[in-house]
Amino acid sequence: MPSPARLSTAFRNVGRGLALAGGLVAAPGGGRAYDPSPLRREDALRGRDFDLTGRTFLNRFTFRPRPEMDQAWRQDPSGFRATAGSLRSKELLVEMELRMVQPLDERFDFEFRYHRDEDFDGRFDRAVAGMGWHGGETWRLALLGEILPEKEDIDVYAEWTWTPRESARLRLAGVAVDATFDRKSDEGRYDQDPWTWFADLHFRPDPDTQIDAWVNWNPEARLDLDADDLRFRHRQVGGGGAVDRRIAGPWFVTLDGEVGRTRKHWERNRGTSPAEEDLTRHNQAFGLEIRRNPDEGMGGWLGVRRFRIDEAFRGDDAPHSLDRRETTLHGGLLIPLASERALFWPGLYLNRLSTDEPSSSQAEPDGSRRRVGQVKLTLPLEIGFSGGAILTLNATTYPTRLRNGGGNVQLMVPF
Repeated sequence: MPSPARLSTAFRNVGRGLALAGGLVAAPGGGRAYDPSPLRREDALRGRDFDLTGRTFLNRFTFRPRPEMDQAWRQDPSGFRATAGSLRSKELLVEMELRMVQPLDERFDFEFRYHRDEDFDGRFDRAVAGMGWHGGETWRLALLGEILPEKEDIDVYAEWTWTPRESARLRLAGVAVDATFDRKSDEGRYDQDPWTWFADLHFRPDPDTQIDAWVNWNPEARLDLDADDLRFRHRQVGGGGAVDRRIAGPWFVTLDGEVGRTRKHWERNRGTSPAEEDLTRHNQAFGLEIRRNPDEGMGGWLGVRRFRIDEAFRGDDAPHSLDRRETTLHGGLLIPLASERALFWPGLYLNRLSTDEPSSSQAEPDGSRRRVGQVKLTLPLEIGFSGGAILTLNATTYPTRLRNGGGNVQLMVPF
């Protein structure tokens, strides 16, 4: 495990990256937490191991799929979807999700989920498989586990899903995180076991309205790593949702939001140099978008997004904090091409970053204050296939700097 001094340096670097990035849990919208997000022990202990800049964050946001594709996935989350794009010359963004449920007979089914993504703690891959049992026409119980060779790292999921009708779904889940860690690991033990409690709601009260909401709660977990004389505490809560409403004909409005809070504490007692470090993070994001679907000719969209992160790191080393705000105004056109299966939807993104990073140094009492404006143009071409799959090729650029903005490829395949 890293020393307290290295942890302090690592989290200051992470903070600087987050000060210019921040949108990992907020892009593309507030309602993307389709599955539980349990504590990842190693990532939580060491922190993010890659840097972010303002430009790579804007790339992430402009690599988003169309909102209609997100909503279609929410209604029927079965299939494969992925985004791969160039963030920088040496960095590739890869987001991938695969979900399938295969009936075995009238009562039982097999479920497999794979998810590759990133958040404030780092990048992750998660594969989960298990069995489901339909106890009635409207509800289902499932027991799943992570697919990992290290037994001490396996999370066990228990889920209950209630579907009273096709347009409504409620899912409740509990996750026993690192379920066998105390018995299978030689590194240490949990004084307070980590759990995750998750709820996910999808609801269409009428044909013109879609409501999605979720909450993920990781209550306090306490870990003792004997070999490193390290005690670690972690707790986290987050939630969000989205409302999509048809206001007239092909016109829709979408409002989404997300909030989160994380607390981490390290305490090391080694020799005569005990050390304590603490990280607290609050984040929030809200978005409003109006669009005209291209059902009857040309469409378009106009939206605004507001993000803020407030993070503080305290330890024996110099404390570090930041307060970062960002506003993005974005809009574009949805242009059907000659082929009924092709859609061109160019977009323009105007981004304003505001970062305050106070300093504990008397030489620089005002710390670091930064204001950055950015303009980006995206040129996505969407191609539909007869089987329902959709491929999007998205070239982007920074027109005011004549600089390549990174290209990306998106694929969605329903099952």
